[in-house]
Amino acid sequence: MTFVSKHMSYYEARKLAQARDKSGVYDPLDAAIKEGALVAEIRKNDGDLWEICDVATWDKSSKYDGMRYRITAEYPEHFDIDLGKTRLSRDDVEKLWPDQPAINGERRGRPSHDWEAFYIEIIRRANTPDGLPDKQADLEQSMLVWCQSKWGKEPGISTVREKISPIYKARK
Repeated sequence: MTFVSKHMSYYEARKLAQARDKSGVYDPLDAAIKEGALVAEIRKNDGDLWEICDVATWDKSSKYDGMRYRITAEYPEHFDIDLGKTRLSRDDVEKLWPDQPAINGERRGRPSHDWEAFYIEIIRRANTPDGLPDKQADLEQSMLVWCQSKWGKEPGISTVREKISPIYKARK
């Protein structure tokens, strides 16, 4: 069983927010803290004590990373916040930016096969004197053999059928 902390670092939360946020806001995590949608906690003096940072303090503070590089402008009544010593509730961050499941069959992540090369091979075959087979099933079987030889593995027949069927529908 993997242990998952109930808190996440500011940097981890910012990376998650930027990946999942669709609002177009430059820094969605900072905006959410300023709006009071999230509560930041700051570790004081390298100890084990964490202090809640209220919205007004966050808004008027200078933020910096562990190397004291200033990220925002200073105010006369500023409070320095080391983002490396800032944490947020994992549950609150994930509620604000949930992991979205694929919508309408949309697949996420990196494709497991080079489908561009697959289609280029079909085009290459279509431009030969023999052209494409009259039967879709014949091209499906032929492309499965091609996939095995080029990729070292075959995708499922239903996947190949899904990729090829628009070509045969357009030919009718």
